[in-house]
Amino acid sequence: MAIELLQQVSGLLHQSNSSVLILGPVPALMEKRAGRYRAQLLMRSADRGALHQLIDQHIDSVTKLKLARKARWSIDIDPTELI
Repeated sequence: MAIELLQQVSGLLHQSNSSVLILGPVPALMEKRAGRYRAQLLMRSADRGALHQLIDQHIDSVTKLKLARKARWSIDIDPTELI
């Protein structure tokens, strides 16, 4: 379910004409932890404002996705690790 949710999120984000590079979704390095499957969608931009604008523009749409209501998800800005 994690990959499917992030595929839907990626589709939403790609609809925007943005300078943000969207990578993934991919399974997390520790794909299953505490009985839950984990995945990642990375967004990268030289312009921090564009990244925040893209997130702000789509956060409401993401929360309305059917899978988003069934999964635990979060946004980590400037992650210190990717596992």
